[in-house]
Amino acid sequence: MDSSSGLTIPETAAVLGCSLKTVRRRIAAGKLPAERIITPQGHVWLVRLEGHQVDRPDLVSASGRQDGAMEMTRTVASQVTESLSRRLEELARENERLKQELAALQVAQDTTLEDAGPSEAPTGLWARFLGWLYAPA
Repeated sequence: MDSSSGLTIPETAAVLGCSLKTVRRRIAAGKLPAERIITPQGHVWLVRLEGHQVDRPDLVSASGRQDGAMEMTRTVASQVTESLSRRLEELARENERLKQELAALQVAQDTTLEDAGPSEAPTGLWARFLGWLYAPA
């Protein structure tokens, strides 16, 4: 049996709708045909399910599992992309609104400082703060 012709123990458990221990017991009892494959990372059990009662036939085909996973990944990626695009547009609109608001505030501030005569000029601590804030760099 090559690595593409069987399911791992967790996959088999998912397909059969039972626990990992149950799958291992069935392999040990000879109720499930399985082969132990040695890999560079250790061994792996591959189980053949042909002719066995399967609760979820959509998981039996390895290519079907991969196609389903890829389709789900594409769907999620598409949803995330759409969501991020909408958020980016919202942020761009908010940025433009804030730029306009800042420009209006700067005009109002300039007008207020120009209109302030000597009698209206701030004094004391407030004057020192404004002098520091608007001092030429």
